Amino acid sequence: MAEWWSLNDLACRPPDAGRKVALRECGRLEEALTWLERATSRWPVFAPAFKELGATYRQMRRFADAEAILRRGQELAPAMPDLDMLLGAVCLDRGDPVKAQAAVA
Repeated sequence: MAEWWSLNDLACRPPDAGRKVALRECGRLEEALTWLERATSRWPVFAPAFKELGATYRQMRRFADAEAILRRGQELAPAMPDLDMLLGAVCLDRGDPVKAQAAVA
């Protein structure tokens, strides 16, 4: 029997960025954004939530928001190379190769 969860149930459970990524991949960007923002505020040391929120902002072409959340993730979460790489890509999107290089160094 399949388990069904409401989106509110998902936001109250331990971080599971996979479900939020599924929303993003289905084109439900605003919904994914809501739940990922909640995940980063409730579990600030969960680096994958910061990465996925940054990726969602990037997909929405909200590069300043993506850079800000990825930098916050770097400050609060343990080292995560994927976070650094995504930040570098966002800096390139913003036309700043110097910041991009510093992000991945």
